[in-house]
Amino acid sequence: MKFMIIAKKELGDMVQEKLYLLAFFVQLVIVMGIIYTALLYTSITNPEVAKEVVPQVNTRVGVVGDLDIEGVEVIRFKPSKAEEPFKTMRDNNLVALVVRNKESFTIYLDNTNVLSSYADLRITDAIEKLSREIKRREIAKKVDPEVILNPVELEIKGRGRALPSTFLEIMYALLIPFILLLPTFLATNMVADSIIGEREKRTYELLVSAPVKKRDIIVGKALPVIAIAELQALLWMLLLRVRGIVVYNLPYVLLLLLLLNVIFVGFGILISAFSEDMKDSNVFISATLILASIYFFAPISTDFYSLSPVSLL
Repeated sequence: MKFMIIAKKELGDMVQEKLYLLAFFVQLVIVMGIIYTALLYTSITNPEVAKEVVPQVNTRVGVVGDLDIEGVEVIRFKPSKAEEPFKTMRDNNLVALVVRNKESFTIYLDNTNVLSSYADLRITDAIEKLSREIKRREIAKKVDPEVILNPVELEIKGRGRALPSTFLEIMYALLIPFILLLPTFLATNMVADSIIGEREKRTYELLVSAPVKKRDIIVGKALPVIAIAELQALLWMLLLRVRGIVVYNLPYVLLLLLLLNVIFVGFGILISAFSEDMKDSNVFISATLILASIYFFAPISTDFYSLSPVSLL
C-alpha cells in the first residue's frame, strides 16, 4: 500500500496548490456561465423559460393607457409620452412601450435588448387575457360563455415546472457533456504537472531511488487526480440538479467518466515521460486536448460522432 502514501502526499500538495484551486473556481464560473447562457439563448427562442430566471425589475415596460402585465415592472405614462415612443423608451430605460387607444394596442420594442422577446411574450399574454375577458362579457349577454370558450375540459397532472424542449436539447446534447468533461481535461494537465514538477524540483530522483516500485509511483500520482476529477463531476451534476437539470443514470455516468479519467490521466503520464520541461508538457497536452475536443464535439460526420464518448454520455 505504498502507493497510498504517495497518493496522500499528492492530494495534500494539490489542495495547497493555488493554481489548482483557481482552476476549480474557474470551472465553477464556466459551469454557471454555461447554464445561464443556455437559459438566455432559450429565452430568446422560447421566451417562456425566462419567467423562472428573469427578475421583474430587469424588464421595465412602459404602458400608456390601462393594461395589467404580469412578470414585468410596469411604468405608467401619460398619453403625451406616446408621441415620441422610442425617446420615451430610451430616456426611461424601457425594454418595451405599450400604447393603448380604446381596444387598439401598439407595441414598441427595443430589439437591441435580449429581454425584448420576453417582454413581447408577457405583453402579448396580457393582451390575449384582456381579449378573452372582453369576449366572455360579450358572450355572457347571450349564452353561457363556458359553452363556447371552454367546450373541452383538460387537466394535466405531474408535469410541474417543465423546462422548454430547446433548452433541454442544448443541455443534454452538448453542454452537460462539456461540463462533465471539464475535470477530465484538467486531470490530464494536473498529473503531468505533478510529474514534471518533481523533476524540476529535483525530487523525482529521490522518489525513484526510494524503495518504491514505479507502479506504486504511477498509481500514487494518478489516484488523487482521478478521485478529484470524479468528485468535481459529481459536484457539477449536483449543481445542475439544483438548477432543475437532472443528470440521469448517475452510476453509469460516473463509471464512464472514471474510464475517461483513467485514459486521459494515462495520456498525461505518457506526455510527462517524453517532455523535457513544463513548457514542452503544456504544448503536448494542449495539442492532445484540442484533438480530443474536435473528436468529442466537432460534427465532422454522423458515423464519426456516433463513436464519440460524448454521444454515449
